[in-house]
Amino acid sequence: MKGHETNVVIRQVLSRILQQGDEYDSSGVSMNRGARIREVRNVSLMLTNPRDRIFWSEMHPSVFNPGLAAARFFYLLSGSHQVDPIAFYSPSVRNFSDDGIIIPGSSYGFRIFGGDRSQFDAVEEVILTRPHTKRAAIALYDSSDAGRVSCDIPCAIGLVFAPRGSTLHATVV
Repeated sequence: MKGHETNVVIRQVLSRILQQGDEYDSSGVSMNRGARIREVRNVSLMLTNPRDRIFWSEMHPSVFNPGLAAARFFYLLSGSHQVDPIAFYSPSVRNFSDDGIIIPGSSYGFRIFGGDRSQFDAVEEVILTRPHTKRAAIALYDSSDAGRVSCDIPCAIGLVFAPRGSTLHATVV
């Protein structure tokens, strides 16, 4: 799916999910615990104008809440995996915590920026030293997630960046 505007691309995705999505009951250990889920897999999206990246919806704020989006963005940049800072803006995030203290899987910022060395800094260095690299990747899912019973396993495996000319292509798996 391809579009010049974020709103067009998101509406294409939602339409495809509704028309072609597979349905199943989520597992008992999922945050959704037995709820009906509809999904499509292996979808490719391309936003041709990345400056038009703000999604807006005239529907109920639960579809898209700009204030929560801003809070989640800054939380991601903080590199935290603590529940309390983001629960202030989104109390339902507590459903993802196994211990009420941290959300180790869905805190992508902690996985990207935390640890001994920021994966973000490492990817930046690779891109700057190898301008046509295929090796600029950030791992979100790691070996400790395999087989772990938790309400908070990352949905994304990782991010791959491919600089080509003046464009930085990003792929989320």
